[in-house]
Amino acid sequence: MKKCKLLFFLLICLACLISSGILQITRTSRGINPGTTKFPGLFPVAETAQVKKTNEDAAKKPSTQEEEDFFEGFEGMDKAYDGPLPWLENSSFQESVKKYQTPVLMAAYRASLPDPIMAEGYNIGLAAQQLAGTVVQAEEVFSQNHTLGPYIESKGYKAGPTYSGNQLITTVGGGVCKIASMLYNVVTFCDLKVISRSPHSMTVPYVPPGQDATVYYGCRDFSFFNDSGRPILIWAQKEGDTLYMAFYGQKRAPAVVWHHKIISHNKMWTERRYNSSLPPGQENIVNPGQNGLTVKSWVTIIGAGGEITEKSKGISYYKPSPRVIEYGPPSAHEDDG
Repeated sequence: MKKCKLLFFLLICLACLISSGILQITRTSRGINPGTTKFPGLFPVAETAQVKKTNEDAAKKPSTQEEEDFFEGFEGMDKAYDGPLPWLENSSFQESVKKYQTPVLMAAYRASLPDPIMAEGYNIGLAAQQLAGTVVQAEEVFSQNHTLGPYIESKGYKAGPTYSGNQLITTVGGGVCKIASMLYNVVTFCDLKVISRSPHSMTVPYVPPGQDATVYYGCRDFSFFNDSGRPILIWAQKEGDTLYMAFYGQKRAPAVVWHHKIISHNKMWTERRYNSSLPPGQENIVNPGQNGLTVKSWVTIIGAGGEITEKSKGISYYKPSPRVIEYGPPSAHEDDG
Protein backbone atom coordinates (compact mmCIF):
# COMPACT_ATOMS: atom_id res chain seq x y z
CA MET A 1 0.00 0.00 0.00
CA LYS A 2 2.87 2.38 0.88
CA LYS A 3 4.48 1.69 -2.52
CA CYS A 4 1.19 2.49 -4.32
CA LYS A 5 0.84 5.78 -2.43
CA LEU A 6 4.45 6.71 -3.24
CA LEU A 7 3.94 5.91 -6.94
CA PHE A 8 0.74 7.95 -7.01
CA PHE A 9 2.53 10.90 -5.38
CA LEU A 10 5.38 10.76 -7.92
CA LEU A 11 2.92 10.70 -10.83
CA ILE A 12 1.12 13.78 -9.44
CA CYS A 13 4.46 15.64 -9.11
CA LEU A 14 5.42 14.73 -12.68
CA ALA A 15 2.08 15.99 -14.02
CA CYS A 16 2.50 19.28 -12.16
CA LEU A 17 5.99 19.80 -13.55
CA ILE A 18 4.81 19.19 -17.12
CA SER A 19 1.74 21.43 -16.82
CA SER A 20 3.78 24.26 -15.32
CA GLY A 21 6.33 24.16 -18.12
CA ILE A 22 9.25 23.33 -15.79
CA LEU A 23 9.56 19.94 -17.46
CA GLN A 24 8.96 19.71 -21.21
CA ILE A 25 8.58 16.54 -23.25
CA THR A 26 9.64 16.88 -26.87
CA ARG A 27 8.54 14.33 -29.46
CA THR A 28 10.92 13.69 -32.35
CA SER A 29 9.67 13.57 -35.92
CA ARG A 30 7.62 10.56 -36.83
CA GLY A 31 9.31 7.80 -38.77
CA ILE A 32 12.86 9.11 -38.11
CA ASN A 33 15.57 7.14 -36.39
CA PRO A 34 17.86 9.83 -34.94
CA GLY A 35 20.80 7.44 -35.14
CA THR A 36 20.65 6.94 -38.90
CA THR A 37 21.07 10.50 -40.22
CA LYS A 38 24.07 12.62 -39.28
CA PHE A 39 24.26 16.15 -40.66
CA PRO A 40 26.28 19.10 -39.27
CA GLY A 41 24.07 21.20 -37.03
CA LEU A 42 21.05 18.88 -37.39
CA PHE A 43 19.04 17.82 -34.36
CA PRO A 44 15.38 16.75 -34.13
CA VAL A 45 13.17 19.22 -32.31
CA ALA A 46 9.47 19.78 -31.86
CA GLU A 47 7.82 22.12 -34.36
CA THR A 48 8.14 25.12 -32.07
CA ALA A 49 10.61 27.97 -31.81
CA GLN A 50 13.26 28.32 -29.12
CA VAL A 51 11.95 29.41 -25.73
CA LYS A 52 13.50 32.49 -24.14
CA LYS A 53 12.42 34.80 -21.33
CA THR A 54 11.00 38.14 -22.39
CA ASN A 55 11.87 41.35 -20.57
CA GLU A 56 8.48 41.92 -19.00
CA ASP A 57 9.30 45.45 -17.91
CA ALA A 58 9.96 46.56 -21.52
CA ALA A 59 7.22 44.45 -23.09
CA LYS A 60 3.98 46.04 -24.16
CA LYS A 61 0.89 44.18 -25.29
CA PRO A 62 -0.08 45.55 -28.72
CA SER A 63 -3.54 46.74 -29.65
CA THR A 64 -5.52 45.01 -32.40
CA GLN A 65 -4.98 48.03 -34.67
CA GLU A 66 -1.20 47.98 -34.10
CA GLU A 67 -1.15 44.28 -34.98
CA GLU A 68 -3.15 44.82 -38.17
CA ASP A 69 -0.95 47.75 -39.19
CA PHE A 70 2.23 45.74 -38.65
CA PHE A 71 1.22 42.78 -40.84
CA GLU A 72 -0.31 45.02 -43.51
CA GLY A 73 3.13 45.31 -45.13
CA PHE A 74 3.17 41.53 -45.70
CA GLU A 75 -0.18 41.26 -47.44
CA GLY A 76 -0.65 37.96 -49.27
CA MET A 77 2.41 36.31 -47.72
CA ASP A 78 0.29 34.12 -45.45
CA LYS A 79 -0.61 31.92 -48.42
CA ALA A 80 1.28 30.00 -51.11
CA TYR A 81 2.21 31.87 -54.29
CA ASP A 82 0.11 30.91 -57.32
CA GLY A 83 1.54 33.22 -60.01
CA PRO A 84 3.98 32.56 -62.89
CA LEU A 85 7.36 30.95 -62.17
CA PRO A 86 10.51 31.92 -64.11
CA TRP A 87 11.89 28.43 -64.82
CA LEU A 88 8.98 26.70 -66.53
CA GLU A 89 10.66 26.86 -69.97
CA ASN A 90 14.06 25.88 -68.57
CA SER A 91 15.21 22.62 -70.22
CA SER A 92 17.09 21.46 -67.09
CA PHE A 93 13.93 21.88 -65.04
CA GLN A 94 11.81 20.03 -67.57
CA GLU A 95 14.31 17.15 -67.74
CA SER A 96 14.42 16.91 -63.93
CA VAL A 97 10.63 16.78 -63.67
CA LYS A 98 10.56 13.95 -66.18
CA LYS A 99 13.50 12.06 -64.69
CA TYR A 100 12.20 12.08 -61.10
CA GLN A 101 8.51 11.80 -62.03
CA THR A 102 7.53 14.97 -60.18
CA PRO A 103 5.05 16.66 -62.57
CA VAL A 104 2.79 18.31 -59.97
CA LEU A 105 3.48 21.70 -58.39
CA MET A 106 2.96 21.03 -54.70
CA ALA A 107 3.41 24.63 -53.49
CA ALA A 108 5.43 27.74 -54.33
CA TYR A 109 6.45 30.95 -52.58
CA ARG A 110 8.14 34.21 -53.47
CA ALA A 111 9.62 37.07 -51.48
CA SER A 112 11.34 40.31 -52.40
CA LEU A 113 14.40 41.65 -50.62
CA PRO A 114 14.21 45.43 -50.17
CA ASP A 115 17.52 47.27 -50.55
CA PRO A 116 20.03 44.37 -50.44
CA ILE A 117 23.45 45.42 -49.15
CA MET A 118 27.00 44.23 -49.88
CA ALA A 119 26.93 40.80 -51.56
CA GLU A 120 23.61 39.80 -50.00
CA GLY A 121 21.79 39.52 -53.33
CA TYR A 122 24.70 37.68 -54.94
CA ASN A 123 24.84 35.09 -52.13
CA ILE A 124 21.10 34.48 -52.34
CA GLY A 125 21.27 33.96 -56.10
CA LEU A 126 24.24 31.58 -55.77
CA ALA A 127 22.53 29.51 -53.07
CA ALA A 128 19.30 29.35 -55.11
CA GLN A 129 21.26 28.17 -58.14
CA GLN A 130 22.95 25.43 -56.07
CA LEU A 131 19.65 24.37 -54.52
CA ALA A 132 17.70 24.12 -57.80
CA GLY A 133 17.39 20.50 -58.90
CA THR A 134 17.78 18.98 -55.42
CA VAL A 135 15.68 15.84 -54.95
CA VAL A 136 14.49 14.70 -51.54
CA GLN A 137 13.42 11.08 -51.64
CA ALA A 138 10.48 9.73 -49.65
CA GLU A 139 11.31 9.17 -45.96
CA GLU A 140 14.48 11.23 -46.36
CA VAL A 141 15.71 14.19 -44.31
CA PHE A 142 16.76 17.41 -46.09
CA SER A 143 19.29 19.68 -44.39
CA GLN A 144 20.17 23.09 -45.84
CA ASN A 145 23.62 23.12 -44.26
CA HIS A 146 24.38 19.63 -45.52
CA THR A 147 23.13 20.48 -49.02
CA LEU A 148 24.54 24.00 -49.50
CA GLY A 149 27.11 24.57 -46.76
CA PRO A 150 29.64 25.48 -45.74
CA TYR A 151 29.07 29.04 -46.95
CA ILE A 152 32.70 29.90 -47.66
CA GLU A 153 34.75 31.78 -50.28
CA SER A 154 36.02 28.60 -51.96
CA LYS A 155 32.38 27.78 -52.81
CA GLY A 156 31.84 31.22 -54.32
CA TYR A 157 30.26 33.05 -51.40
CA LYS A 158 31.13 36.66 -50.55
CA ALA A 159 30.80 38.94 -47.53
CA GLY A 160 27.20 39.84 -46.69
CA PRO A 161 25.07 41.06 -43.76
CA THR A 162 24.32 38.76 -40.81
CA TYR A 163 22.39 39.26 -37.59
CA SER A 164 24.34 38.73 -34.37
CA GLY A 165 22.15 39.38 -31.35
CA ASN A 166 20.71 42.85 -31.94
CA GLN A 167 23.58 43.94 -34.20
CA LEU A 168 24.17 43.69 -37.95
CA ILE A 169 27.62 42.29 -38.77
CA THR A 170 29.41 41.05 -41.91
CA THR A 171 30.19 37.39 -42.59
CA VAL A 172 31.01 35.38 -45.70
CA GLY A 173 27.76 33.91 -46.99
CA GLY A 174 25.56 36.56 -45.36
CA GLY A 175 22.12 36.42 -46.96
CA VAL A 176 21.67 32.63 -47.27
CA CYS A 177 19.14 32.76 -44.43
CA LYS A 178 16.63 33.93 -47.02
CA ILE A 179 16.90 30.47 -48.58
CA ALA A 180 16.08 28.95 -45.18
CA SER A 181 13.08 31.25 -44.74
CA MET A 182 11.75 30.35 -48.18
CA LEU A 183 12.26 26.64 -47.51
CA TYR A 184 10.41 26.98 -44.20
CA ASN A 185 7.41 28.51 -45.93
CA VAL A 186 7.26 26.06 -48.85
CA VAL A 187 7.65 23.13 -46.44
CA THR A 188 4.81 24.57 -44.36
CA PHE A 189 2.56 25.04 -47.40
CA CYS A 190 3.28 21.42 -48.39
CA ASP A 191 2.35 20.31 -44.85
CA LEU A 192 5.67 18.48 -44.42
CA LYS A 193 7.35 17.78 -41.11
CA VAL A 194 9.83 20.42 -39.91
CA ILE A 195 12.72 18.97 -37.91
CA SER A 196 14.82 22.02 -37.06
CA ARG A 197 14.10 25.74 -37.47
CA SER A 198 15.37 28.78 -35.60
CA PRO A 199 13.98 32.31 -35.99
CA HIS A 200 16.32 35.24 -36.54
CA SER A 201 17.41 37.24 -33.50
CA MET A 202 15.59 40.26 -35.01
CA THR A 203 12.72 40.59 -37.48
CA VAL A 204 13.52 40.48 -41.21
CA PRO A 205 11.97 42.70 -43.91
CA TYR A 206 11.08 40.00 -46.46
CA VAL A 207 8.70 37.63 -44.61
CA PRO A 208 6.31 38.15 -41.67
CA PRO A 209 7.57 37.50 -38.13
CA GLY A 210 7.08 33.83 -37.33
CA GLN A 211 7.68 32.78 -40.95
CA ASP A 212 11.46 33.23 -41.06
CA ALA A 213 14.32 30.79 -40.46
CA THR A 214 18.03 31.32 -39.94
CA VAL A 215 21.05 29.09 -40.54
CA TYR A 216 24.66 29.16 -39.37
CA TYR A 217 26.86 26.31 -40.55
CA GLY A 218 27.75 23.89 -37.77
CA CYS A 219 25.34 25.56 -35.34
CA ARG A 220 21.86 26.29 -36.69
CA ASP A 221 20.23 24.43 -39.53
CA PHE A 222 16.91 24.26 -41.32
CA SER A 223 15.80 20.71 -42.03
CA PHE A 224 12.63 18.80 -42.83
CA PHE A 225 11.43 15.23 -43.29
CA ASN A 226 9.78 14.17 -46.55
CA ASP A 227 6.76 12.31 -45.24
CA SER A 228 4.78 12.71 -48.47
CA GLY A 229 5.56 9.14 -49.53
CA ARG A 230 6.96 10.34 -52.87
CA PRO A 231 10.12 12.10 -54.11
CA ILE A 232 10.17 15.91 -54.05
CA LEU A 233 12.04 18.11 -56.54
CA ILE A 234 13.12 21.53 -55.24
CA TRP A 235 13.58 24.44 -57.63
CA ALA A 236 14.62 28.01 -56.84
CA GLN A 237 15.63 31.07 -58.82
CA LYS A 238 16.39 34.72 -58.08
CA GLU A 239 15.05 37.32 -60.50
CA GLY A 240 16.15 40.86 -59.69
CA ASP A 241 15.57 41.26 -55.96
CA THR A 242 12.83 38.59 -55.85
CA LEU A 243 13.41 34.95 -54.92
CA TYR A 244 11.09 32.20 -56.14
CA MET A 245 10.97 28.67 -54.75
CA ALA A 246 8.73 25.65 -55.35
CA PHE A 247 8.41 21.94 -54.55
CA TYR A 248 7.29 19.44 -57.18
CA GLY A 249 5.94 15.95 -56.55
CA GLN A 250 3.06 13.73 -57.54
CA LYS A 251 0.26 15.25 -55.50
CA ARG A 252 -0.92 18.82 -54.88
CA ALA A 253 -0.54 20.00 -51.28
CA PRO A 254 -3.59 21.02 -49.21
CA ALA A 255 -4.50 24.68 -48.77
CA VAL A 256 -2.48 26.09 -45.86
CA VAL A 257 -2.81 29.56 -44.33
CA TRP A 258 -0.50 31.20 -41.79
CA HIS A 259 -1.85 33.04 -38.72
CA HIS A 260 0.05 35.18 -36.22
CA LYS A 261 -0.64 36.86 -32.90
CA ILE A 262 1.74 39.49 -31.53
CA ILE A 263 2.02 38.74 -27.83
CA SER A 264 4.20 41.72 -26.95
CA HIS A 265 6.32 44.58 -28.29
CA ASN A 266 9.74 45.44 -26.92
CA LYS A 267 10.43 49.03 -27.90
CA MET A 268 13.77 50.08 -29.34
CA TRP A 269 15.89 52.73 -27.66
CA THR A 270 18.11 55.50 -29.02
CA GLU A 271 21.89 55.63 -28.73
CA ARG A 272 23.76 58.86 -29.52
CA ARG A 273 27.42 58.64 -30.48
CA TYR A 274 29.85 61.52 -30.96
CA ASN A 275 31.69 61.59 -34.32
CA SER A 276 34.33 64.29 -34.56
CA SER A 277 34.60 63.85 -38.34
CA LEU A 278 31.07 65.16 -38.90
CA PRO A 279 30.55 68.85 -39.71
CA PRO A 280 29.53 71.03 -36.77
CA GLY A 281 25.85 70.68 -35.88
CA GLN A 282 25.27 67.69 -38.21
CA GLU A 283 23.56 64.46 -37.18
CA ASN A 284 23.37 61.18 -39.13
CA ILE A 285 21.11 58.20 -38.46
CA VAL A 286 23.48 55.22 -38.65
CA ASN A 287 20.88 52.60 -37.77
CA PRO A 288 17.12 53.33 -37.80
CA GLY A 289 16.56 50.58 -35.22
CA GLN A 290 13.56 48.29 -34.86
CA ASN A 291 11.21 47.09 -32.17
CA GLY A 292 11.40 43.63 -30.70
CA LEU A 293 8.45 41.24 -30.90
CA THR A 294 7.10 38.07 -29.39
CA VAL A 295 4.90 36.30 -31.95
CA LYS A 296 2.72 33.22 -31.65
CA SER A 297 2.16 31.43 -35.00
CA TRP A 298 -0.07 28.65 -36.27
CA VAL A 299 -1.51 27.41 -39.56
CA THR A 300 -4.89 26.15 -40.69
CA ILE A 301 -4.91 23.27 -43.16
CA ILE A 302 -7.91 22.61 -45.41
CA GLY A 303 -8.09 18.99 -46.56
CA ALA A 304 -9.47 17.66 -49.83
CA GLY A 305 -12.83 17.01 -48.18
CA GLY A 306 -13.05 20.52 -46.74
CA GLU A 307 -12.08 19.51 -43.21
CA ILE A 308 -10.02 22.13 -41.36
CA THR A 309 -7.23 21.30 -38.95
CA GLU A 310 -4.96 23.62 -36.98
CA LYS A 311 -1.25 23.16 -36.31
CA SER A 312 0.88 25.18 -33.91
CA LYS A 313 4.11 26.67 -35.28
CA GLY A 314 5.38 27.82 -31.91
CA ILE A 315 6.46 31.18 -30.52
CA SER A 316 9.20 33.32 -32.06
CA TYR A 317 11.17 35.88 -30.04
CA TYR A 318 12.81 38.88 -31.73
CA LYS A 319 15.12 41.35 -30.01
CA PRO A 320 14.84 45.13 -30.37
CA SER A 321 17.68 46.96 -32.07
CA PRO A 322 18.77 50.48 -31.00
CA ARG A 323 18.32 53.57 -33.12
CA VAL A 324 21.87 54.88 -33.49
CA ILE A 325 22.50 58.57 -34.16
CA GLU A 326 25.95 60.05 -34.71
CA TYR A 327 26.44 63.76 -34.03
CA GLY A 328 29.26 66.16 -34.79
CA PRO A 329 30.78 69.03 -32.81
CA PRO A 330 28.40 71.81 -31.74
CA SER A 331 27.77 74.53 -34.27
CA ALA A 332 28.95 78.12 -33.74
CA HIS A 333 25.35 79.13 -32.96
CA GLU A 334 25.15 76.45 -30.25
CA ASP A 335 28.46 77.62 -28.78
CA ASP A 336 27.09 81.17 -28.56
CA GLY A 337 24.07 79.89 -26.71
